[in-house]
Amino acid sequence: MANLATGNTPQVILLAVIALSARFSTHAYFGTIDPRARGTEYMKRAAQLLDPSEVSLTGIQVCVLLGACRIVDGDAAGESVYYGMACRMAQLLDLPNRACETRLERETNIRIWHTLVMIDEWSSSGVNIPRQISQPPNDIPLPMEEMAYLSLRQHDVPNPLDT
Repeated sequence: MANLATGNTPQVILLAVIALSARFSTHAYFGTIDPRARGTEYMKRAAQLLDPSEVSLTGIQVCVLLGACRIVDGDAAGESVYYGMACRMAQLLDLPNRACETRLERETNIRIWHTLVMIDEWSSSGVNIPRQISQPPNDIPLPMEEMAYLSLRQHDVPNPLDT
């Protein structure tokens, strides 16, 4: 939220979030648009801005959001493609073991990793294809308690035992 408040959230993430959430808006701007169609243009623009060759945390997050947009629209194949890209990016980054400068960054990586493991299981079985993360490592810590996570700040250095 701090990145959003300071204007540091990448535009591609904002567009993907709006694409997924616009259907729930009660704002007058969307008053004449079918709720199911409200996010379409935002989704298209986010997809245009996504560079699959840029392997990054932002890319992973956008792929997850766009995958959710696709399945909401009933496009299981499109969902699977985006989730597959997210999983592959996370593997290339070695996301759960990646060196981090802050506790917030470390915990975010862990949370995204576990999210991808769950998504990969559900999405792959839904379209009857093999999982991308077929044997996730057992030594990745589970996400911390939610209130502890929400209290983390950008400057909190990681605990050496967490790396």
